[in-house]
Amino acid sequence: MFKLIKINIALAILLFMSSSAFGWVQTPGAARDVTDGWVIGTGTVSGGYKIYRWNGAGWSQMPGGAVRIGGTYNTPWVVNNLNQIYRWNGSGWQSIPGAAKDVADGWVLGTDTTGGGYGIYRWNGTSWNHMPGGAVRIGGTYSTPWVVNNLNQIYRWNGSGWQLMPGAGKDIADGWVIGTGAESGGYGIYRWNGTGWTKIPGGATSIGTAGGTPWIVNSTKKIYRY
Repeated sequence: MFKLIKINIALAILLFMSSSAFGWVQTPGAARDVTDGWVIGTGTVSGGYKIYRWNGAGWSQMPGGAVRIGGTYNTPWVVNNLNQIYRWNGSGWQSIPGAAKDVADGWVLGTDTTGGGYGIYRWNGTSWNHMPGGAVRIGGTYSTPWVVNNLNQIYRWNGSGWQLMPGAGKDIADGWVIGTGAESGGYGIYRWNGTGWTKIPGGATSIGTAGGTPWIVNSTKKIYRY
């Protein structure tokens, strides 16, 4: 009897470690877009959908509404359904000039069309600098953003220009990409290993991180963190 209990406990610990420490852990709730500890939920509100921040045990609803979110846990950026841009200042959303389709940490995709998708802009502290290239998705850190264009090509900013990376993507984060091959839950998930993409178990439609823990949303709006 005691031996059986020990085996069952050991199996339970192994299963817990397999599902949490070594893979995706589901968090409660449902979302449409995600970044580092923040999500755009599924409940409608003025501006788009409700915004939530992870508090370590659950989601705290934050003011405002948006359709896209990016940036870091401490300083997320959002775009609402009027293409207006906002940045979290620690207590509320600060309006930032300009208009955007997607947003990352101090970078946006504007509403102007160009080769590859939409114009790319970087915040200089007071205004937006128009950067080369065009894209439909953007993610990553302020110093090293990543983009995906309308041909699913992946690029990483190297400090002076966009470096073409191997592979193809639907959505992008800091060294993580949602590929184009269908998987249960959406599309395949890949992590950059320095020379190529390593396939990670699972499927998703949205991914976000800015130098922290990657988070994903799948095709049924379920939320996971790695």
